[in-house]
Amino acid sequence: MLRLIKEVKLRQAIIIVFLGSFAFRLVPEILAGPWPLGFDTITYYVPTILNWADGDFSPIHFSSYTPLCPLLLFSVYALSGSVFLALKIIGPLLYGFLCSSFFFFAAKGLGWNNKKGFLATLLFASYILTLRISWDLYRNTLGLALFFLFLSYLSKFDEHKRSGKIVVSTLAILIALSHEIVSAIMFFVVFSNFGLDIFKRKESSKFLKSYLWVMPSLLIFLFVIFGNAITFHSVPGGINYFTSKDRGIPYDSYFVLFGDVFGLFFMIFGLILPLIVVGFWRDRKLDSWLLICLLGSFWPIFFPWFQIAPWNRWMYMLAPLFLVYVVNGLDKLQLLKIKRANNVHFHRNALAMSLFLTVFVGLGIGYMILPMSTIPPQSTSIERLSFYIPGGMLSNTFPITYCEDLEKSLQYVNDHLNNDSVLIIHKSLTGWADLYLDEGKNIINYHFQSHTDGLQEAMSSGYKSVYLIWWISNGWYGQKNVPQEFERLSVGLYITVYFYDGA
Repeated sequence: MLRLIKEVKLRQAIIIVFLGSFAFRLVPEILAGPWPLGFDTITYYVPTILNWADGDFSPIHFSSYTPLCPLLLFSVYALSGSVFLALKIIGPLLYGFLCSSFFFFAAKGLGWNNKKGFLATLLFASYILTLRISWDLYRNTLGLALFFLFLSYLSKFDEHKRSGKIVVSTLAILIALSHEIVSAIMFFVVFSNFGLDIFKRKESSKFLKSYLWVMPSLLIFLFVIFGNAITFHSVPGGINYFTSKDRGIPYDSYFVLFGDVFGLFFMIFGLILPLIVVGFWRDRKLDSWLLICLLGSFWPIFFPWFQIAPWNRWMYMLAPLFLVYVVNGLDKLQLLKIKRANNVHFHRNALAMSLFLTVFVGLGIGYMILPMSTIPPQSTSIERLSFYIPGGMLSNTFPITYCEDLEKSLQYVNDHLNNDSVLIIHKSLTGWADLYLDEGKNIINYHFQSHTDGLQEAMSSGYKSVYLIWWISNGWYGQKNVPQEFERLSVGLYITVYFYDGA
């Protein structure tokens, strides 16, 4: 088996990895039936696709978000005619691209052989955090896949001919059009290496000419980042953790924020942290990647009043880098050198690797296929961490098992809304409302505030009656109960419609 792996050519290996990863990621989509997966997919991508389909398309929007992934989604939607089908197709496709580009990076960027590259890709594809990223962070997934290719070509940038440098420049532009955090990592890697080259070799003119190839992508990146500031008079992504809410997560004190940051870090990296430490090695590109992501991840500990992009998104970007260290750690411990022999070392290494792979891959498969618990955790700390890493992939803004009730409730409200009534919706219902409610229906989005805030806004707007869709019990997003002013209507078993008559 190992001999066959060694003899596989790079192009064949990439195809194998792509098809295997695509099929792997397709499994939860099939298990979810007709319903999409992911929070951001239904909350942000669906409204964007539908707005574009209605003709609300303008390049000015690209100052608010990177457009490449939404354009891909919209293209698939235009071909398929179904928003849900587009989401189900693009997720596995992006995952296949992500894992195959990671394998390419292992082979070309790190110089690893097939055995080491396949192992790294297996761990990467089955890692809970990688699956969580693919769950709804499609822009991130696309940007990261392109970044692996970029790093692979950047390794011997000075040796490339003009065509090779054009490839690097094009990849940099695509990354800048894909995701802001990945773009920031890319530029930090490029310019920190540029600074070190000047410091060590003092040949500024030579290196300046080389790094001018990434200038077009830098201009695009600055347009996306600062175009938002010009339009909305605010720094895009600027977060004060004590005055804002991220998906309904308030940071009431520094200690709560501190607990979230370190709690998430040890939850996703704790088991592999010893191997990360053992496998660490000095590499300029990897060092730069590690430095900026550690700074972004732990920045709130030192200065919680302002950060560009949430700390947890920076922490997610440590996953591929740490898995590279894990595989290198396994190699340093000689667990990859398993040769057939009747000795203690062979049995020990084989047993250790089998146990490690069984636990690691088994956790990923379980995260992907097991039904998500519909009961919120009783522990406050676990409930908070579940906002960052959902308890399973078989969910979107609601558990998959509740989506049928949600559809019935939306159809009921759509049939009963009139000019004097309004539906108040939590942020988690944004995309659903766009899909199921007729154009022109009265809707008030109270985002991540309380139901009471939504009711008060409806009353102050002059509506006589108010509809609300929520859980019958054990509601999510920190809102377990519906205000007593609402009457529960018998629409669904788990998710239902509530009605307030203010006439």
